Amino acid sequence: MKLISDGRQFLPVDNPQNSLYINEAIKRYLGTTERDEIFFLVGPKGIGKTTLLRQKSHLYRQKPGMKFNANSNELVEYLTASPPSFSKDELLKFKSLDLWERIWRYCLRIIALKTADLTEVSKEVRPLLTNSLRITSLLQNLLSSREEIFKTLEYYEQFLMNDVGKIQSGVAIFIDNVDQAFDRILRNYHHSDNFYKGRNSPTAELWVNAQIGLLSAAYDLNCDLSHIKIFATCRREAFELLPGPLRSNIENYTTKLEYSKTEINEILELKLQEMKVGKVDPKKPYLLEKFLGFKERPHPFIIDTVTKEKRNENPFDYLYRHTFGRPREIVILLQELNDKVISAPNYYKWDIEEKLNRISEVVNLASRDFFDWYQDEIIPHFDKIQLEKFIKLLSTNYIKQEELPRFDPDIIKAYYVFGLIGYTIRRPGQDGLLQKFLPAAKYNYKGFTNLQPSEYYLIHSVMDQSIIDIRGYENHYNPTNIIGNGYPFKEPEVSFEHSKGIDYYYPLKVNANRWKNSNPNYKHHLPLKNYYDNYFSSPNSLNETLEKELDKSFNELTSLHFYTLLGRQFPGEYSEEKQKCLYKLQNELKLKREYQKTLKDSTPGNMLIFQNRIHGRLLFLGCYLLLNMDYDPIHNLFVSGSDNYLNDQILGSKSKLDYFRTSFFIHGLSKNQDLLSKEEIFTHLSSFEKDKIKKWAKEIIPSIINNLNDLKENHKAWVLQSNLFNTDWLSIHMAE
Repeated sequence: MKLISDGRQFLPVDNPQNSLYINEAIKRYLGTTERDEIFFLVGPKGIGKTTLLRQKSHLYRQKPGMKFNANSNELVEYLTASPPSFSKDELLKFKSLDLWERIWRYCLRIIALKTADLTEVSKEVRPLLTNSLRITSLLQNLLSSREEIFKTLEYYEQFLMNDVGKIQSGVAIFIDNVDQAFDRILRNYHHSDNFYKGRNSPTAELWVNAQIGLLSAAYDLNCDLSHIKIFATCRREAFELLPGPLRSNIENYTTKLEYSKTEINEILELKLQEMKVGKVDPKKPYLLEKFLGFKERPHPFIIDTVTKEKRNENPFDYLYRHTFGRPREIVILLQELNDKVISAPNYYKWDIEEKLNRISEVVNLASRDFFDWYQDEIIPHFDKIQLEKFIKLLSTNYIKQEELPRFDPDIIKAYYVFGLIGYTIRRPGQDGLLQKFLPAAKYNYKGFTNLQPSEYYLIHSVMDQSIIDIRGYENHYNPTNIIGNGYPFKEPEVSFEHSKGIDYYYPLKVNANRWKNSNPNYKHHLPLKNYYDNYFSSPNSLNETLEKELDKSFNELTSLHFYTLLGRQFPGEYSEEKQKCLYKLQNELKLKREYQKTLKDSTPGNMLIFQNRIHGRLLFLGCYLLLNMDYDPIHNLFVSGSDNYLNDQILGSKSKLDYFRTSFFIHGLSKNQDLLSKEEIFTHLSSFEKDKIKKWAKEIIPSIINNLNDLKENHKAWVLQSNLFNTDWLSIHMAE
């Protein structure tokens, strides 16, 4: 059975209780008594506004003596006006709420006269009442003659007001889709936006005021003439911008559509009944369990810390957290699962792993669509370039509070307000944390609420597939927590080694007497020891991130250098492999960092700079001590981040040696790049650095060299004979 996800396809019935989910708010909205004063339906896209407006129009047709602007098949007029392009000056005029109130009063009065079929109208108004008259055409004509609009509105104001007062019959006008009609203006870039940054976008103000202007004009007409009833829908994002006095009046005549998680579950059950679920496995007692064929879904990446088994999740909870909690999304998920998985021959005989994998594929792709659609809904606009930058900075699906300086604070705040980033709170009287997300599309884009203080900030599950598409699965999922609104959050275990004490991280010696002294010439305003103490003294997400990134970075860097050397020996070969490694280094692991940015105090932002220096220091040591790279190519690679780092003198005449001494404070660097120099450097490293270098020599380099399956035979022979990465000098230290 095909479920209906588009409200325009919904066919109303006399007894909606059997086909619609009806809570108390919806029950009040669908009432059609003489004192019916719920005229406006407000909510985000996909919440069911069109469906309920159609149902209300159908029920009103059971009232005797009423006349309607749309026939019994249409039920509602869907505004389809295609607003013309505006000049800058016109756009600034048409963003006015006052102007839109006047435009809608003009349109609504004419439509009321036409609907009432009033014969005694003034001669000035009569030419306006054509047989094919619709709100769309009225609005289109007004906006196409913008230079005359003020004259038109002023000329007809009194005539229309007088004529509408003559209407005696009941009139019901149903209007939908105003937001969509003006969406083209909002989505198309307008040159005037150069002058108005973000929240002051005149295109967004026009989109908002076109909607709330309708509510204001309809409210006035409804109050003045109680037998004329105007019903309309409005997007929640626009409604949030209603001015205070007007809002207090209109809210009394408005139903705000929103559903709790429990209500969405009841809607899902209702839709499953429509699908006559039971065909999959009649032994299962619950409809969703019957539909899917299993009762619990083990998460493929997340382990329960008590049982050490995969964390189980209720199937509805799993589906729900991959949506923004809207009925349309749940309906689409059910339809997609039915069409692409459940309807397969003998589905219920599949083993559980195949069921879970196929369902996960469908849910992940559908949730990516939901996220894409939501991006298009956000006003004034959603910056997709900034999204990609944000994703590349993520290391997992949550952000610790001390990591926030890595991110653009405006983006973090915006994503929090949009419901894309959640937060954690302490539960009174209970152990652990609770996850919370703000609802989608319930924001005032002109006045974002402040970011909730939190130890952890969480990435909504609808973003998972988009993140994985850009940066892959690795480390994305927190190993102990499923991310979802209302879920518990167990604080992650710290993997970084702290049991050996702070001395484990101290280098035995640094250059230029910088350990206990500040040295602005070397770009640090405090002694280096202060930064080490602050960074390594206790577990935190910065040094956890460093630990994760170092091995990955050196692995990709070794692979890049390996394929680069192969490419030089065998021209025209291995360019694709080299580019893959370079892409990861440039985009995921951020090889090119601000290694010479000045360290000032020990605030989180400066600790991030220090982390970059430690990251660069260790990668330099790996390149120089293990990969046998000279100063020039290392400098070129670090500064340019390009694949031509083996070319000589890419970046001017600045001393490479001075660059490394300033950035990485390595004792023993000299012009003589020989074995004695390497021994001197290694001897004065920290124990942490020595262990890391030995691990790389023992594990990463052999794994690269030994992975020769894809090489041609003569290429394998060259690699084995060339001893590309000579680490024999390190053998004496391996047993230490």
